[in-house]
Amino acid sequence: DHTVAVHSNDVDRRNTAPKHLKFYTHFTQNFYTMKDHAKLSIYLRAAIKYWEEALTVKKPGSGKQLAKRYCESGYYYTAIGNNSIFCRQSMCKRDVLCGQVKIPDQYVGECYQLKNNRLHRSYRNGSGIPSNGYVLFVDAINTITCYGGATAYASSCLMDEETDR
Repeated sequence: DHTVAVHSNDVDRRNTAPKHLKFYTHFTQNFYTMKDHAKLSIYLRAAIKYWEEALTVKKPGSGKQLAKRYCESGYYYTAIGNNSIFCRQSMCKRDVLCGQVKIPDQYVGECYQLKNNRLHRSYRNGSGIPSNGYVLFVDAINTITCYGGATAYASSCLMDEETDR
């Protein structure tokens, strides 16, 4: 399972007016190597448009959402005050993955490293996605859950702690 937490920068100030769900879709290179990728892309975009119009987010919040960037060692610490992640005796992970797909840095949060008892920022916050947003990665690989006769398989890899999205 690839589920990790995502945090919102502004959880305290929540906007309760429903907003339509907005998908931010990224197609991988694997997707573009399929012979029918152009046709599939048309179908996928139509389906995404349908769901953007059909679904609303009841409590969208007001902050941008970011995936957390953890430490290479697997151990991390949280800074008091701003809940930023920092690493001791380890470096911040360069790449944050969703399954086998690298999450673009624009969707990933900051990370600090502790050196000489001082926190040094290794990575800045990306621009994030609006709280009514949902990043969708479309890939084309054979996996345990998607092979042979399976047309598609969907799974979440990041989950917002406050909204369960």
